[in-house]
Amino acid sequence: MENKNLKCFLMIILLLLNTGLLNAETITIAHHKDYYPFAFVDKNGESKGFLIDYWTLWGKKANKDIVLVPSDLSHGIEKIINLKADIVCGLFYHEKLEKYLEFADAILPVDTNLFLEKGKNFDSIEKIDVLIGTIQGSFSHVLLKNKYPGLNLKLYESFSSLKMDIINKNIKGFVYDFTRPFAKYKSFPVPAGYNKYQTLYSRKIRPAVKKNNIKMLNILISGSSNIYPEEVIEIAKKWQLFKEDNSFFWWSIVSTIFFFISILFLIFYIRRQKEKEKISPFGMQGKELEELIKKGETNFVEFKSTLRWDLKQKKINKMLEHVIAKSISAFLNTEGGFLFIGVDDSGTVLGLENDYSTMSKKNSDGFMLTLTNLINNHLGKNCHQSINITIMNIDQRDVCVVSITKSDVPVFVGKNGKEEFFIRTSCSSQPMGMKESLEYIKSQFK
Repeated sequence: MENKNLKCFLMIILLLLNTGLLNAETITIAHHKDYYPFAFVDKNGESKGFLIDYWTLWGKKANKDIVLVPSDLSHGIEKIINLKADIVCGLFYHEKLEKYLEFADAILPVDTNLFLEKGKNFDSIEKIDVLIGTIQGSFSHVLLKNKYPGLNLKLYESFSSLKMDIINKNIKGFVYDFTRPFAKYKSFPVPAGYNKYQTLYSRKIRPAVKKNNIKMLNILISGSSNIYPEEVIEIAKKWQLFKEDNSFFWWSIVSTIFFFISILFLIFYIRRQKEKEKISPFGMQGKELEELIKKGETNFVEFKSTLRWDLKQKKINKMLEHVIAKSISAFLNTEGGFLFIGVDDSGTVLGLENDYSTMSKKNSDGFMLTLTNLINNHLGKNCHQSINITIMNIDQRDVCVVSITKSDVPVFVGKNGKEEFFIRTSCSSQPMGMKESLEYIKSQFK
C-alpha cells in the first residue's frame, strides 16, 4: 500500500514538472504609473497599457509569474538598484543610467513630439513664447529642461489632467511621446486643433535590469526572444499606438513602378558620382569641410568641443576620450562620416588650445599622437585604414577633422575589460544590446 502511494506521489511530481507548474519563477517588474498609453494605473488601481500587456505575454512565454509594481520613474530605477524589483519594464537609454543598469534590446521605437495649437508658428523652438504642457518628472520634462531651458513649461501631475487641457484647448502646446510609424503602419492622428511642430528626439523603449545582474538579463532576453513581432504589433494596435495604413498597398505598387522607371536614371547618376565617391570623405578640401560645419550635425557629421579637456570642470576628463572613441566606432560601423573636434554643438569653432595645454608636446603633433593612441587603445590599430586625421585652421583656430569610411569589419569599443558596439543613427552614437548587435552585424557585414 505504501509503495502504491509513493508511486502516485512521484507521478504527480512528474506531471507538475512536465506542465511547468514547479518551474515557474516570480519576477517583479517595476513600471511607470502614469505614462499613458504605455504603462499606467487606472481608476480601479490596476496596471494597464501596452507595456503591461507586453510583459504579461512575456511571462507566459518565459514561464514566469510576474508581479507588477507601479511607481514614478526615479523610484522604479531605485527599486532595481536596491533589488526590490527585477526588471524595469521600459525606459530610454541614457549614459548616466548605464552606470546602474544593464539595458536589453528595444521593445518599441517612439518619437518625442512637440505639438502647437493650429495657427501658432515660430522660427525656432527657442522663440516659442507660449506655455508648453508636459508631465512633471516624465522623460519629456527632463529632455525639455536640459535641452531647452528657455521654454515656458506648464507641469502636470498626471496624464489625465494634461489630456483634459488638450481636449478643452486650454494649453497652446504640449510635448508627448508617440510611436514612430513604419512600413504599413502609421501613428494615430494628433488631437484636434493641434499640429506637430517638431520631433524633438527619437528613442527606443528598452527594459533594463540591475548592472551586472547577468542571470536576470539572460532570463529577460530568453523570454523576449520568444515574442514575435506580429504579437507586439497586435498589442500596439489594441492601445491605438498605430493603425494599418490602407493606402500602403496601392502606394507600394506605385512606388515599385516608379522605382523601376527611375532605376535607369539612378544607375547613370551613380556612374557619374563614382569618381567623387572614391575620394570622399578623405579627399574633401578645406572649404568643403567648412561648409559641412555650417550645415550642422547630421548622421554623417558630428561636433565635439574637446578631446579630453572638460570645459565645465576646467580639467582633463578621461570620459571625454571614451566619448570620442564611441563616435568614431559608430561612424565605422555605419556609413562613415566626419568628426570635428574643436567645434561645439552649435557649430562654433572653439579650437584645440585647451587640449594642447594638457599634452607633453603642446601642439598639433602632440594632439595627433594622443588621438592616434586613443584609437589604438580603444578601437584597435586595424581601424586606421578607414580613418584619416588632419588638423585644419578655421577662423584662426585649429580644428581636428577625423574623416571616416565604413569599416569592412565590425568595430567594438573597449572599456574596463568590456566591449561595446555603437552605430550612428538619429544624429548620435547609439549603443546596441547583445542580440541587437549580432543581428546588425550579420546583416551589415559580409
